[in-house]
Amino acid sequence: PQLLCYEADWSALVGVGSLGIFVYCLVALALMIIAIWQAPRYYHYVTYRFATKFLFVRFRTGYAYWSVILLLKALAISMTSVMFSDAVSQFMWTNWILSAYVPATAAFMPWRSLPVAFADIVTHVALSYA
Repeated sequence: PQLLCYEADWSALVGVGSLGIFVYCLVALALMIIAIWQAPRYYHYVTYRFATKFLFVRFRTGYAYWSVILLLKALAISMTSVMFSDAVSQFMWTNWILSAYVPATAAFMPWRSLPVAFADIVTHVALSYA
C-alpha cells in the first residue's frame, strides 16, 4: 500500500505503530525482567521453570539477566536508522553499542558454553569492523 509521510492516513497510523512498538518491545522486555526478578522465589515450581526456561538455559547460573542485555542491544541497534538519518551517525552509534557490549561479554562470559562466548565476541568484533 502506498502511504505518504505527514498525510492524514500516516498521522493516524503513527499512533497505532507507536502503540504496537511499545507493547511488543517494552512490555515484553518488562515481563522478562519481572520473570528473572521473581526466579529465586518461584524456581522450585516446575511450571515456572518450564515457562521461563528460555531465559535461563543459555547462560551460566546467575547470568539470566544477560537476556535482557541482549534485547536492549538488539533494540538499540535496530533503532539506529530511526534515530539517525546520516550514515556517519548510524555507524558511530552502532560501533558505540558494539564497543560497550564486547568488553562486557568478555568480562562476564555469561554464556554456558565457552565456544559460544568466544564466537559471540569474535562476531561482534567483526561486525564493528565491517
